[in-house]
Amino acid sequence: MAAPAAATWFLPQEAVPGIYAGLFFKADGVKLQDSTLPWLKLNPDGTYQWGGEKGTYKIHSGGLGFSGMHAAWGSGKVENDGEIYFDFVKEGKHYTAKMFRVAAVN
Repeated sequence: MAAPAAATWFLPQEAVPGIYAGLFFKADGVKLQDSTLPWLKLNPDGTYQWGGEKGTYKIHSGGLGFSGMHAAWGSGKVENDGEIYFDFVKEGKHYTAKMFRVAAVN
């Protein structure tokens, strides 16, 4: 009997560009009510704009990595349903965030 196929969370480079909106942002498991994630625009050329920040992103075996301030978030896992999931620790707090794709970019 063959082993079941591993879940695919990683998408090819051409499937990632788009505009993403925040679904949730939590610190130590508590949803941050007063905090909303700005829209994230991933361009096909490897550049991004996230709120007022601009930089570059790369897709690698560990997920989706950013330059600039969001590099501290670590690698975002790109899921097959068009969502990006972040899970990281900063200044002693455990943060999780999820964003979903709302539009394609050309």
